[in-house]
Amino acid sequence: MDTSREHNPDMEALLSRFGCDEPYQCMLMPYTEFLRLSGLDEEQGQRIWSYISNQIYPIEEKHKLSSVLKGKERWISTGDRYIDMCLGGGIRLGNIVEIVGEGATGKTQLCLQLAIAAQLPERVGGADGEVIYISTEGAFPVNRLETMALPFVQRMCGEQDAQRFDIGGLLHNIQVAEFENMETMFHALDYKVPAILASRRVKLV
Repeated sequence: MDTSREHNPDMEALLSRFGCDEPYQCMLMPYTEFLRLSGLDEEQGQRIWSYISNQIYPIEEKHKLSSVLKGKERWISTGDRYIDMCLGGGIRLGNIVEIVGEGATGKTQLCLQLAIAAQLPERVGGADGEVIYISTEGAFPVNRLETMALPFVQRMCGEQDAQRFDIGGLLHNIQVAEFENMETMFHALDYKVPAILASRRVKLV
């Protein structure tokens, strides 16, 4: 039984404003649509978004999940402590993770951060390994990665430890595969990717 509305009298009004019957339905709509329907500015809308999210999955439960998983599984940090907390520590190794969202909401940015984070030491949330980056939407964004890589490494490792990393080394550890259609991609997944996995220390695809 859903009791979220019993404990939060304002929830009924919020759901009515967004045309939803249950809190989770608000989280399924695009954030831009959510913001438009709310009639609020970005800051106020974000507070309401976080409030509704917390009714679905309370922050205490997120902390509990993180503490239960910590030490039992290995993960790669996303570089964002709030996302890591919600995921129980980050992107868990050995799992398939689907990242979805509207255009220009940070999906590629997150993938690039993970491609770097996977190369960092385990003590800072990395996997001390290499990466296979499969792109089906144009060329790999080299310039974008070069711009954000070193600041990201410094933030994760600290300035002193970050000195042992350079752009050339980070790019060398990312095996890029670009495909224009599903047929060539599936062929590569059957043959090329397993060969790379067998010969290199790949920790993230």
